[in-house]
Amino acid sequence: ALLSDEKMTAVSNALAAQAFARAYTATGRELYRDAAAAAARFLREQMTLDNGTIAACWQGGVRSREGFLDDAAQTANAALALYEATLDGQWLDWAVRLCRAMLEQFAVPREPGFAMTPRGAEKLIALPVETYDGATPSGNAAALSALVILERLDVGSGWREAARRQADFLAGCMAESPQE
Repeated sequence: ALLSDEKMTAVSNALAAQAFARAYTATGRELYRDAAAAAARFLREQMTLDNGTIAACWQGGVRSREGFLDDAAQTANAALALYEATLDGQWLDWAVRLCRAMLEQFAVPREPGFAMTPRGAEKLIALPVETYDGATPSGNAAALSALVILERLDVGSGWREAARRQADFLAGCMAESPQE
């Protein structure tokens, strides 16, 4: 018998929504727009937690506890990709809410960058701040992308400062370890 993994992860759905939104922009095929919107709606309706962040996974009608930085940042990028593709303001509004929650839940106190885990997660000696790409792009890089887009869309104050701080943080990491 074949075993299958029936859980849905936020980061995978967010990356798929981004890809479908970009495919719609490139081709105009409504099938891609609809697929992007369906993935994003699932994230918004089934995986969004009370504090505005995103659960890491969903299986059988049950969502997990809070997700990681890449879940939050890639979901924000999915909402922004849908806004860019459709100019439907609901996606921009959601992206703003996601990024505000990301700043509240993942910013490292008195340090640049974002922690991999949200505040209130497991009590750790130090907050893990990951800057390298693995199977998916770095959560810190995805966060920078979302912040820069919000800054350029001029949807309120604070985005320029947040984007600049994140860009400076990642530039410093690249200068320290150019091979990684």
